[in-house]
Amino acid sequence: MKVKIQPWVYNDKTAVNIEVPTIFIMGGKKAVINCALTDENSVPIYASRIDMPKEDYDQWGSDDLYIVNYCANVFNPPAIIDGPLSGYSELYTTIMNQKPPPSGSAPIPSGSAP
Repeated sequence: MKVKIQPWVYNDKTAVNIEVPTIFIMGGKKAVINCALTDENSVPIYASRIDMPKEDYDQWGSDDLYIVNYCANVFNPPAIIDGPLSGYSELYTTIMNQKPPPSGSAPIPSGSAP
């Protein structure tokens, strides 16, 4: 899923989208989310792996936009969603009940989300 954000500057580069290409569901109790702030060409400016604890996972329900808002609020400063979120109904996820990817920030391959 890719959603427009207000310009977010990091190391002299400007992100204009937040992208969530994968989510790892961990035994139905928590989630590990890969997300990235990307430029107008979907090139990652900043990427992160976010651990979503059980309390937040339980609030997710079936609202995929909850994930985008959750990720946007983790960044410092938070990414501000620009415009309505309607029209985004599919979240591209990889559901795996196995170990999540290694910790740390790394570029996330883009191009899998519309």
